[in-house]
Amino acid sequence: MALIWARGFSDGRALAPAWLALSQAAARYESTPPEQVQQYAEAAIAERDARRRYNGLVAEATKALAAEAQPLTHIMIVGVGRYDADPNIPAVTTSVNGARKFAEWALTKFIKEDRPLGSIEFVCSTATGQAEWAPSDAAGQCLGLRAQINAFPAEPATFQNIKTAFESWLARAGTKLENAAIWYFAGHGLFKSEAIIMAQDSRLPTEDIPGANLIAPTQTLYRLQSRKPSVQCFFVDACSEYNAYVINNPVEVPGEALCGANNGPAIPNRDATIYFGSYAGGKAYGPANDAPYFTQELIACLTKRAGDPTYEGSQVTLSSLSQALKAAASYRAEIEKNDGISFAETKPGVIGGSGVLCDLIGPQEIIVQVRCLPKDVMTRAKLYMTDASNGTRIDRAKPLGGFWYTIVAPGKWAANADLDNATYVCSANPFEPKPPVFDAMIKTQAAILAGKPRGTKT
Repeated sequence: MALIWARGFSDGRALAPAWLALSQAAARYESTPPEQVQQYAEAAIAERDARRRYNGLVAEATKALAAEAQPLTHIMIVGVGRYDADPNIPAVTTSVNGARKFAEWALTKFIKEDRPLGSIEFVCSTATGQAEWAPSDAAGQCLGLRAQINAFPAEPATFQNIKTAFESWLARAGTKLENAAIWYFAGHGLFKSEAIIMAQDSRLPTEDIPGANLIAPTQTLYRLQSRKPSVQCFFVDACSEYNAYVINNPVEVPGEALCGANNGPAIPNRDATIYFGSYAGGKAYGPANDAPYFTQELIACLTKRAGDPTYEGSQVTLSSLSQALKAAASYRAEIEKNDGISFAETKPGVIGGSGVLCDLIGPQEIIVQVRCLPKDVMTRAKLYMTDASNGTRIDRAKPLGGFWYTIVAPGKWAANADLDNATYVCSANPFEPKPPVFDAMIKTQAAILAGKPRGTKT
């Protein structure tokens, strides 16, 4: 099992301390030589008792969550940094950092007033030489850890452990149609017909030998069309690169779904989306000592940027998150000077609906897309935003061909372009940008043709 948090289970019944005790007891048991008969026997008994206690709490929590009258949100998090079975799959620290950052967000910042957090599954394999997770003080308090923990070990992210945890997570989330199921993965991936992601013990196929323990998230979500709950959201922070051996292997989809097929009728108004940290053939990026860029932008969008105007910007829906993440990719790509940063999504087997993920906790931010018409003048236009209340300017570093995405606080703003000794402004100046992404368009063509002087508005 990998359940580390459950609603209503705190203090003496908190799951994380019981899991920590089990991990410590198991490590002691595994490291004690059988030749040391007395110590070995004591370690075996301690491991057995710790396992019974943890499993008993998990069983109690599962039963209590199923009996909850209100809908709940259930989250599963997977991070894979170590790869043992295939020397061609390198270790990676960034994905582990991403899983931990997302766990911190879930524990300390997730809010949905009418569908609160119900449970968190956590499965993670650290890269060789990488330290175990040391939860922040706030996360540690939520987990019920009474003191600062420098090493909180996780269940290893092997294929079987991921599959077992997935089934438990899905069973808890599936007790009510109105629940929500959120699944996060960070690790290595590739693309053949669809995105494929890798567990700790994954093995890539060669031209004539099939792979093993590879996961197909899109096939997984297709199989959930007839499974509750109605809101199903996957985040996959992994590369989607092409691999010659995989492409030449006769198996069309080398990965496996994490659940079996179900022939029941599709759920009406089901909203299900997979958000990817890369696109087909592309890479996911991030610093070795921090979370991947996709995860960083995802957390920012879920916390303060991706409000849906249907709910006056106070709640994040799968639709508003899609808009915000696409803009956030361009925003981050310009900051990092890396055009390869691009996010993608797919909605397998969606019937309809507009699923709500969480509430924003603020302070709110808004992504503004500033563009010129015609587009070809973007390579010459010096774009900037001005806060109408205090005159503060945000300048683009230099003219570029693509649209400019920048982050502003709520309020009145103006969008301007200096071009060919003339200043052009957005026709809506001053405007109040609305989330998730506000389009500020500056028309320059008519003024250029007329040869109007500097300061002319169109």
